[in-house]
Amino acid sequence: MGRSAVEKDQRIVQIFVAVLLSLLAGSHDGIAFVGIAEERTCALPECFLPEAGRRYTFMVHYPDGDSGTLKMVPEYDEKNGVLTCNNRAYSELYHEFIESSEKYQYLPDGIYRIESIGSGIPELWLPAELVPGISWETGSGSHRVVALDVHCPSKLLPAAICLQVVSRYHVMADMEVESYFAAGFGRILSRIRSSSNPIEYELTAVENDPVASSVSAESL
Repeated sequence: MGRSAVEKDQRIVQIFVAVLLSLLAGSHDGIAFVGIAEERTCALPECFLPEAGRRYTFMVHYPDGDSGTLKMVPEYDEKNGVLTCNNRAYSELYHEFIESSEKYQYLPDGIYRIESIGSGIPELWLPAELVPGISWETGSGSHRVVALDVHCPSKLLPAAICLQVVSRYHVMADMEVESYFAAGFGRILSRIRSSSNPIEYELTAVENDPVASSVSAESL
């Protein structure tokens, strides 16, 4: 049977409280995160959100040939149940920084994401019930869960047990993008199928960010 809205709210609060407690205890340094992803498996969408209290670095390759690093710092607002990821991307082609943000919120049918760059319309990021074969449509394209327990071809987390999702976006309808999500890290790798340069988004580093982990507590 499906979980009630109250049970889902309780579950996401439990997860974030556990994360905050572990950060306050100072139990992890940057390299220790690798073991966490290897050990955690989950069929709940909230598991695949990036966790507050960390800084994430990605290497991104864009369709226009540009590339660069993206720094992401998640902050969790426990009062409103919203996770905000603040991003700072560097363009190697244009030699400039671009700042943006993404907001994630848990609703009864799944986790929705709102991007500051784009339409600003909430889109279903991951559905509440994650099972192989389930699919959903958003304004940006179509998405389908392939598996819940695959090993991601990631250099940083090669043994991570991941959720695998295949997407077909309207802006490049002739291409399929497969993405891998690791528990506690979010999306750690995306690659275009049948492409000479398949990796378009990859997590390259993770470190503690004590400032970010204290933001939600200070704002209450």
